[in-house]
Amino acid sequence: MFDNPNGVFVAGDTIKGVIELQLNEPKKFRGLYFLIYGLAKCRWKMERTKDDSHFNGKTVYLNTKTYLFGSPGGDSIQMPSGTHRYDFLCQLPPLIPGSFEASHGHIRYHIEAVLDVPWSSNKEFKLGFTVIRADDLNNDPSLNLATSGEAVRKFCSLFCMSEPLYIKVTLPRLGFVRGEEIPVTIEFDNKSNKEIRGGKIYVLRIILYHSETPYRATKTEETCITKVSFPGVGKQSSNAFTQKIKLPQGMVLSNSAFCYVLQIFYELKVEIFTNACHKNVKFRFPITIGAIPISTQPLNQTATFMPAQNPEPFFNAPNPSAPAFNTNGQQPYVPSASAPNEDLRNK
Repeated sequence: MFDNPNGVFVAGDTIKGVIELQLNEPKKFRGLYFLIYGLAKCRWKMERTKDDSHFNGKTVYLNTKTYLFGSPGGDSIQMPSGTHRYDFLCQLPPLIPGSFEASHGHIRYHIEAVLDVPWSSNKEFKLGFTVIRADDLNNDPSLNLATSGEAVRKFCSLFCMSEPLYIKVTLPRLGFVRGEEIPVTIEFDNKSNKEIRGGKIYVLRIILYHSETPYRATKTEETCITKVSFPGVGKQSSNAFTQKIKLPQGMVLSNSAFCYVLQIFYELKVEIFTNACHKNVKFRFPITIGAIPISTQPLNQTATFMPAQNPEPFFNAPNPSAPAFNTNGQQPYVPSASAPNEDLRNK
């Protein structure tokens, strides 16, 4: 059992607990040891024309073995009947990823107590635990940098092109914590004769699964975490406002700096609806979800994306945190608890 009854530990913490051995009669053992094991794993199936391929990726983050008494290959030790208690401790590395359960993979940790029994099968007892991170957004100054995206849209009629619609979307920074409201400033300058119906803001979670066998490949999974609507602008009119969108408390932190097999990213997407005859205008901004909020005021700089110079159907803000992957390159692109009594080593 753990000293922490919840079995939740921050990366870098020391796990402490007690392993209790109860014997109704004297018995012989070569030893008693415990394992601390943690890994990230992904697996998915890609259907082909003839054969189905299963893609697998795995990274082991913890794999320690410590004897409480005895030794591997040592002589048997006669243990008297009664209750025997053994304290244990193990320090978690500070850079391991937090626990997470996904549709095509997981990040899990467990402790396993093993009795080394001579001339018989070993007795194993497993208990899962959860690792969380306490990432401080203040450690990355770029997350405190305001960011904006701009787009120009012209609407094509039968014989001519309309006057332009100018759109600007601004975020005060790129780092946020769970439960925080993100203020999104939207500015319209509509010189056209088309009415803009409004739009929606989405917070997207993007998971990248990276395989190692049968070859390197990447699977992308995108999920909308939350969304909110905002008003538009009339023809030949201007409008500017700030729309807030609140982040859910249960979000898992961004983890791309700590895990390659199963990477978690977030994006804020702004979609502006025009009408049925024209494509919507879209902006996408990479955001980072941490544990400790930014404590300083935004920097007096803004990363600005220049307006489009031609009537393209939409404008996408560059997304440095979610680059394209190929099968030959390696690009480093409260969580769900670990499964409590499952052997992770063969999963």
